[in-house]
Amino acid sequence: MRGERGRVPAGGRAESDSSGKDRRPPTAHAVGGRRLTGPIRLTGPIRLTGRYAANGHSLKGEITPPRVDQKKVSAMRVLLKARLDTEKANEAIRSGTLGKLVQESVEQLKPEAAYFTTDQGKRTAYLVFDMQDSSQMPVIAEPFFLQLGAEITYTPVMNVDDVQKGLAQLGR
Repeated sequence: MRGERGRVPAGGRAESDSSGKDRRPPTAHAVGGRRLTGPIRLTGPIRLTGRYAANGHSLKGEITPPRVDQKKVSAMRVLLKARLDTEKANEAIRSGTLGKLVQESVEQLKPEAAYFTTDQGKRTAYLVFDMQDSSQMPVIAEPFFLQLGAEITYTPVMNVDDVQKGLAQLGR
């Protein structure tokens, strides 16, 4: 809504006077107990609350700005190491569930790399992926714990670009 003559406010109707012509939008507004004068320019999405009534040149109600989450969400590259219990992994292979669990984990995590090998004589998976939030840790690990008796470790890791970016911040 820009306050131009003849424009219909978003989600509303154009106001008109007794002659049927559009009126100019009001130039004084009561917002949150404060009186604002002059044209009001709204940018970005807003949420309107309260009861609104156009009454001459005043607008009754409040304008509540959208909630802004101040926490910047940034993914962290993580190395997941899952060392599987030999007996439980053997059972999972015999029953056909090991391949299914690995496939589901890869589909869920969308890792940039996945490697499978042995570590200290046990089947081990290494998955490098971007963890969006630490609350993902139990969701990711529990299937490995419950079905395979796995030992799980999460390790933050960097690629070459990350290392160079970090070293550049040292200021040397």
